This record gives sequence, C-alpha cells and structure tokens, in this order.
Amino acid sequence: MLDRYHEKATIDRLVGGVRDGVSGALVLRGEPGIGKTTLLDYAADRGVDMQICRVGGVEPEMGLGFAALHQLLLPFVPALEQLPPPQRDALACALGLASGSAPDAFLVGLATLTLLTNAAAERPLLCVIDDMQWVDHASAAVLVFVARRLFADGIGMLFAIRDPAERQVRLDGLRELTLVGLPDREAQELLGFVSGVRVNPRVGERIVAE
Repeated sequence: MLDRYHEKATIDRLVGGVRDGVSGALVLRGEPGIGKTTLLDYAADRGVDMQICRVGGVEPEMGLGFAALHQLLLPFVPALEQLPPPQRDALACALGLASGSAPDAFLVGLATLTLLTNAAAERPLLCVIDDMQWVDHASAAVLVFVARRLFADGIGMLFAIRDPAERQVRLDGLRELTLVGLPDREAQELLGFVSGVRVNPRVGERIVAE
C-alpha cells in the first residue's frame, strides 16, 4: 500500500484510543479495489496486543438474519450466561442457541453491547467488519446500534463498505473516511514500482487514465 498516510494516521488514533480505554468507530468507504481491506489488515496489525474479532459480509448470506453477528460473537458465546436474563435470552434466540419467538431488536443490540463491553474489560477489543454492504440487515442494525453507543469501554469498531454499494446501509452518526484514488503522478510512480521498469510518461498517463 503506497501512501495512505492520512488514512493510516486516522486508524492509528482510533487503535491508540482503544488501547487507552477510549472507544471509537470508523467507517472506511470507497470503490472496489481501492484499499479498504488492506487498511483493515493494517488496523488489525496495529492492534496485535488486543482482542481482534473479524467478520466479512458475504453475498449469499445477506438473507440470513444475524448471520454476521453470529460469526462476530462466536468467541464470546460462553459468556452469555453473565448477561441479564432478558438480554441473554434475546441474544441466544438471535444466534440460534435457543428456541423462541423473534427476539426484540433492542434487547439483541443491548445484549451485544454488554457482551462486548464485558470482554473489553479484560483486554481492549477491536471489531473489524469488511464488506458491510453484504452484511445481513439484522446484523447490520445491531452493529450500528452498538457503534453509536461506544464511550469509554476500550472497544473499537472499524467498518468497510463499497461506494457505491449494491444496497444502502444506514450508518448515520458514525464517522466516515472516504478513500479516493491516488493522484496521477503517484499512480504513475506506483506503476513503475510494480513493473520494475521506467515507464514512458505518455504510456503511464494512458494506463492511469484507463
């Protein structure tokens, strides 16, 4: 990844704050292939001393309620018993661990927040969510609910979403960072670096334009 100094500095501040017990959330938005996943990898590397939970939205599971949430919370399932009974029962039902009627969305969100907060009390926690445009609606709603309520819990949430996305995902209230392509000059430098040869400026301009 060439450059991206501003983006990396923003991620460094987020991860550093989480390490110090200050929570935060950040949305990386940009077109396919622009480097969102690479920046998520960078964040995970910077948080190597933390608990890292990663989940990626996948198109075939968009219609499966709470599929992404199940993947994210799987490491914390044993701690469900520590939740208040109404929260525990709602989340257990959402994750398919108990039978019952459709769980109350507010209780599922609250239970997720409590579960992650309890986990972060032991060690700072960084949740990394890639391809948010493919995360199922139920999970997306819970994840955004939690991200809006982070304060001093030592939890970081980092989202990546395509722009334009195939479907709209409501991320109101969350800080966003839009990734843009490299300027032509830097793009030509990258082209020369990758190819290992000096590229004729006119040829480089044509390739970058295409």
